[in-house]
Amino acid sequence: MTEERFYCERPRCSVHNKKTKALANSLEFFKNAEFGFGEDFTPEMFFDRLKEGVARLNCKYKGREIEVTMMRFGGTITYSFKDNPNSDACLGGLTLMPIVTTIYNINKFKVE
Repeated sequence: MTEERFYCERPRCSVHNKKTKALANSLEFFKNAEFGFGEDFTPEMFFDRLKEGVARLNCKYKGREIEVTMMRFGGTITYSFKDNPNSDACLGGLTLMPIVTTIYNINKFKVE
């Protein structure tokens, strides 16, 4: 597997109780983060880690159970957090956008 690089600009989360506040605080860690996925660290491994963190939040706080889902579409990876499986509304999410161009040298920058 070749390395894939992604960027998470700003995670989002609606805060309406202690559990969602804790989730928002946890997701804030990923603000402006760059992800390098390869054989040792895959999007699925990250998804499993997110599920473990959500399970800990669900054990620690009362209220609706939070679930996390993963979707990969058009190069973008989205991790969505829901507390109502019967609704399409998400209370939070991480969107990882692929990094397609990295500029290391101004001489390689082209303007046409």
